[in-house]
Amino acid sequence: DASLKSEEAEKEFDLVFAALRTGRSLAASYNLQSNIQLFIHAQTDREEGLLKSQTATMATLIKGCTKVDVIRESSTQLPPGCGSAVVSSTIVVYLRVQGLVNLEAEVAKCDKKIDLARLNLEKVLKVTSQPDYLATVPDAVQSSNEEKRKTLEAELAALKQSREMFVKLQ
Repeated sequence: DASLKSEEAEKEFDLVFAALRTGRSLAASYNLQSNIQLFIHAQTDREEGLLKSQTATMATLIKGCTKVDVIRESSTQLPPGCGSAVVSSTIVVYLRVQGLVNLEAEVAKCDKKIDLARLNLEKVLKVTSQPDYLATVPDAVQSSNEEKRKTLEAELAALKQSREMFVKLQ
C-alpha cells in the first residue's frame, strides 16, 4: 500500500540500523562479547532525538551490550579509553575499551587506520581539486565526493581522538 510508505521513516530506520551495525562491528573488532558500552556522538538535534529514542532497542540488539548513550559533545561527555567508528559525517560510534584491550596494540592500529584515512582523503581532495572538476563532473558525483570528504574528515578526527585517549592511558 503506497499510502503506508514513508521515505522519511525509511531514512530514519537506515540511520539507526547503520549506527547499530557500526556498534556491533566495533565490538567485534575489539573481540568484546560482554560489558559493551557504546557512546554515539550525534551532531544534530534531529539525529540526537532519533537515536536517543532507540537506545533501548539498540542495547537489546547488540549481544553483551550494557549501555548505549547518545552524546552531543565528544570532548566532555565521552569517557576515556574509547575506540571509534564513523557512521556518517555527523555520527560517530565510540566503544569503551579501557581495561579490556592492549593499549599499545590499539595505538598501532589507530596509526594504521589514520594513515589509510589520510590516503583516502588525499585521493578525494586530488580529484576534487582538478581545474575543470566543477565544470565537467556531474552534480551527483560532486555531492557524493563532498559527502566522502566530510565522512573521511570525521573518521580522521575520531581516530586521532581515540589514539590520544589510548596514549594517555598507557
